[in-house]
Amino acid sequence: MDKQKLIEMGQVSELDYKEIKVLGDKCFIKQLNAGELSSYKKSLFKQVDKMFVANIENAEIKLVILTLCDENKKLMFDMKDIELLKTLKPSVIDKIYKDAESLNSLNDEETLKN
Repeated sequence: MDKQKLIEMGQVSELDYKEIKVLGDKCFIKQLNAGELSSYKKSLFKQVDKMFVANIENAEIKLVILTLCDENKKLMFDMKDIELLKTLKPSVIDKIYKDAESLNSLNDEETLKN
Protein backbone atom coordinates (compact mmCIF):
# COMPACT_ATOMS: atom_id res chain seq x y z
CA MET A 1 0.00 0.00 0.00
CA ASP A 2 1.27 3.46 -0.79
CA LYS A 3 0.66 6.76 0.98
CA GLN A 4 -2.07 7.98 -1.40
CA LYS A 5 -4.05 4.73 -1.20
CA LEU A 6 -3.90 4.77 2.61
CA ILE A 7 -5.20 8.35 2.73
CA GLU A 8 -7.98 7.66 0.23
CA MET A 9 -9.15 4.45 1.89
CA GLY A 10 -8.66 5.51 5.50
CA GLN A 11 -10.52 8.81 5.56
CA VAL A 12 -13.80 9.21 7.38
CA SER A 13 -16.59 9.19 4.79
CA GLU A 14 -20.35 9.58 4.50
CA LEU A 15 -20.60 5.89 5.38
CA ASP A 16 -19.09 6.48 8.81
CA TYR A 17 -22.34 7.64 10.38
CA LYS A 18 -24.74 5.52 12.39
CA GLU A 19 -28.44 6.20 12.68
CA ILE A 20 -29.75 6.13 16.23
CA LYS A 21 -33.04 6.91 17.92
CA VAL A 22 -33.04 9.57 20.63
CA LEU A 23 -36.31 10.08 22.45
CA GLY A 24 -38.07 8.44 19.51
CA ASP A 25 -36.55 10.65 16.79
CA LYS A 26 -33.87 9.81 14.24
CA CYS A 27 -30.40 11.29 14.72
CA PHE A 28 -26.95 10.29 13.62
CA ILE A 29 -23.64 9.87 15.34
CA LYS A 30 -20.45 10.27 13.38
CA GLN A 31 -17.15 8.52 13.50
CA LEU A 32 -14.41 10.90 14.56
CA ASN A 33 -11.36 11.35 12.40
CA ALA A 34 -7.93 10.81 13.94
CA GLY A 35 -7.46 14.48 14.84
CA GLU A 36 -10.88 14.76 16.49
CA LEU A 37 -10.35 11.55 18.44
CA SER A 38 -6.93 12.72 19.62
CA SER A 39 -8.38 16.06 20.78
CA TYR A 40 -11.17 14.27 22.64
CA LYS A 41 -8.73 11.95 24.41
CA LYS A 42 -6.47 14.90 25.27
CA SER A 43 -9.45 16.71 26.85
CA LEU A 44 -9.73 13.84 29.34
CA PHE A 45 -6.48 14.88 31.02
CA LYS A 46 -5.24 18.08 32.59
CA GLN A 47 -1.82 19.15 33.72
CA VAL A 48 -1.34 19.69 37.42
CA ASP A 49 2.14 20.94 38.15
CA LYS A 50 4.31 18.62 36.02
CA MET A 51 1.90 15.68 36.02
CA PHE A 52 -1.09 14.80 33.88
CA VAL A 53 -4.16 13.62 35.76
CA ALA A 54 -7.53 12.34 34.62
CA ASN A 55 -10.10 15.03 33.90
CA ILE A 56 -13.29 13.10 33.28
CA GLU A 57 -15.64 15.97 34.09
CA ASN A 58 -18.18 16.15 31.26
CA ALA A 59 -16.44 13.34 29.34
CA GLU A 60 -19.73 11.87 28.17
CA ILE A 61 -21.16 15.24 27.18
CA LYS A 62 -18.01 16.15 25.25
CA LEU A 63 -18.30 12.98 23.16
CA VAL A 64 -21.98 13.68 22.53
CA ILE A 65 -21.09 17.18 21.32
CA LEU A 66 -18.41 15.85 18.97
CA THR A 67 -20.57 13.11 17.45
CA LEU A 68 -24.33 13.84 17.56
CA CYS A 69 -25.67 15.02 14.19
CA ASP A 70 -29.04 15.94 12.76
CA GLU A 71 -30.65 14.34 9.69
CA ASN A 72 -28.37 16.47 7.44
CA LYS A 73 -25.36 15.05 9.29
CA LYS A 74 -24.44 18.43 10.75
CA LEU A 75 -23.31 18.56 14.37
CA MET A 76 -26.15 19.59 16.65
CA PHE A 77 -24.06 21.10 19.46
CA ASP A 78 -20.71 22.68 20.18
CA MET A 79 -18.65 23.03 23.35
CA LYS A 80 -20.60 26.16 24.33
CA ASP A 81 -23.58 23.85 24.92
CA ILE A 82 -22.07 21.83 27.77
CA GLU A 83 -24.20 23.56 30.43
CA LEU A 84 -27.34 23.11 28.32
CA LEU A 85 -26.66 19.39 27.84
CA LYS A 86 -26.11 18.99 31.59
CA THR A 87 -29.85 19.68 32.02
CA LEU A 88 -30.84 16.54 30.09
CA LYS A 89 -31.75 13.29 31.76
CA PRO A 90 -28.66 11.15 32.32
CA SER A 91 -30.30 8.29 30.41
CA VAL A 92 -30.45 10.44 27.25
CA ILE A 93 -26.76 11.38 27.42
CA ASP A 94 -25.80 7.81 28.34
CA LYS A 95 -27.60 6.30 25.34
CA ILE A 96 -25.93 8.66 22.85
CA TYR A 97 -22.55 8.32 24.59
CA LYS A 98 -22.62 4.52 24.47
CA ASP A 99 -23.45 4.51 20.75
CA ALA A 100 -20.72 7.06 20.02
CA GLU A 101 -18.25 5.18 22.21
CA SER A 102 -18.94 1.97 20.29
CA LEU A 103 -18.74 3.56 16.82
CA ASN A 104 -15.42 5.20 17.71
CA SER A 105 -13.93 2.07 19.31
CA LEU A 106 -13.45 3.81 22.63
CA ASN A 107 -14.62 0.88 24.70
CA ASP A 108 -12.55 -1.97 23.33
CA GLU A 109 -9.79 -3.67 25.30
CA GLU A 110 -6.97 -2.15 23.28
CA THR A 111 -8.20 1.38 23.96
CA LEU A 112 -8.50 0.65 27.67
CA LYS A 113 -4.94 -0.73 27.76
CA ASN A 114 -3.58 2.44 26.16
